Amino acid sequence: MASSEYYRAAQVPARVPQARQAQPRQQPRGDEMVRYALRLLDSYALVLALLVVDYLAFAAWGGAPWGSVVVVLLIGTTLLLAIQISRAGQIWILLAGLCFSAGALAAVTNALVGSANVNGTAFKVVYYLAGGALLLIAALAILNRIGRYVVVRLDPLLGALCVYMMFSICFAFVFSGVAPLTPQGFFVGHAQASSNEYLFFSFGMLTTTGGGDLAPAGGVGRTLASIEMLLGVCYVALVVARLAALWVAGKRPGGRTPAAR
Repeated sequence: MASSEYYRAAQVPARVPQARQAQPRQQPRGDEMVRYALRLLDSYALVLALLVVDYLAFAAWGGAPWGSVVVVLLIGTTLLLAIQISRAGQIWILLAGLCFSAGALAAVTNALVGSANVNGTAFKVVYYLAGGALLLIAALAILNRIGRYVVVRLDPLLGALCVYMMFSICFAFVFSGVAPLTPQGFFVGHAQASSNEYLFFSFGMLTTTGGGDLAPAGGVGRTLASIEMLLGVCYVALVVARLAALWVAGKRPGGRTPAAR
């Protein structure tokens, strides 16, 4: 009996494990694509991309009468979106709305009146200073949001980069607004500077790399440039220290979830 069972077992072919065939990768469904798009619309990645567009628009058309209208509309849309993503309170939205309305009205009036007379110059100054105030409000709203994160993640990193760009564009607006009020011009040897030159000088001051052949002519310009340099140094130091602390906290056992409070 034992020999017959052994014989039957020997006749049964051994099962050879077959290699699993790679399953074709499923394409994301429509609802997943919708959720991804909604997450993108609610992230600082979109704000950063729009800021790049705003930078290019201001560099190209910031000094033109009707170009300033386009610029203030683009920047206003970007910054209002940034404030919305930052879950800012009503006071932030109210201040941003007032600055946006003042800047847009001044830009349209300046385009209609022209900057050849005193009234046109005044509207131009209001447009630049209101734009700078709007950029500052949006930057503070983002800082208030990313300061509530407890673990490093991509969104607050992008938010910190957005704030850095906003500071630079903000000072470019302020420089452009102060220039018509200085008789000798804002820069030494440049009676009429372009928006691109203001942006270049502002980024040089914020990063402390220098303004190249551009130097402020008056005491007001030098003071503003010094403030921007000090802000750039302090901001980078504080942001790096904060991110390093969050990174260490996230590596510890029992670290908190990467969400804002």
